[in-house]
Amino acid sequence: MKTPNVTTAAEAAREKACTTQAIYNALDRGDLNEVRMGGIRLILKDAAYEAYQVKATGGRTHKRYQDKHNAEEE
Repeated sequence: MKTPNVTTAAEAAREKACTTQAIYNALDRGDLNEVRMGGIRLILKDAAYEAYQVKATGGRTHKRYQDKHNAEEE
């Protein structure tokens, strides 16, 4: 029997350069497909996973970024 190609939320977050919460939010929205095994949510590495891009949500800007951005404007 062939094992499906799956990954954990932490591994997906590393691959997509985002947080695990962003991955869980994508699962909740239906942007990514999942399979549950013993209470663990595993992400299917299918076409939806390959096409998924992290959505910028307009979170707060960190001071480190503000300082760098202000220096570039001067």
